[in-house]
Amino acid sequence: MDRTREAYFSFKKLKNTDETIYNNWSSIIMHLPYSFQGRRMLSEIYALDSKNIEVDANALDYQNKLKEVAKSEAYQEFVSEKLQPAEIASSIIGNLYTGSIFMGLLSTLSNFHNTNTEIDGATFGFLAYGSGSKSKVFEGIIQSNWKEALEKTQLFETLEQSHEIDFETYEKLHKKEQKTSVRTPKNEWILDSIEKENPNLLGARYYKWVD
Repeated sequence: MDRTREAYFSFKKLKNTDETIYNNWSSIIMHLPYSFQGRRMLSEIYALDSKNIEVDANALDYQNKLKEVAKSEAYQEFVSEKLQPAEIASSIIGNLYTGSIFMGLLSTLSNFHNTNTEIDGATFGFLAYGSGSKSKVFEGIIQSNWKEALEKTQLFETLEQSHEIDFETYEKLHKKEQKTSVRTPKNEWILDSIEKENPNLLGARYYKWVD
């Protein structure tokens, strides 16, 4: 939270403005290893940039004020409007780390596409966080051909076809004990083999396409 807050206000400083930055963002795409982390992390930025809370020497009092802001009706409306579209896919998928901000963007665009919401020219805010305790904040403008880019994606339709596995299978996958695919692969890349002979390529993964 510290790194993301610092990155956000560094971005605001670069913009050289006293305005509340997130008010200019139609949607906010955050790092979402699980679906609700964004709303929990953003409450402090929401409060500080809107001047709803002042930094207090009393840390306990400051944290209590943050909790009040996070539970407020205004913040809940803010979450529903600007964060919730990115959470949809994450809530279906479960834990996702490296690709979470990209999935958040795809979820948001797919939601707007499915609800016939026009977002041409809209500005999205991005708050990324990664290992190494670092964060990046930037913004992007949605181009007029965004719908064309989504036509073949079918994100939510694809997620509806997800295959549920039991806990025992999950454990085997996690421990690398599962020797066969849990589903018969079709029209996708699969792991074919892992290099064990060539000392310069040990561990290299080889994939092949399965029709």
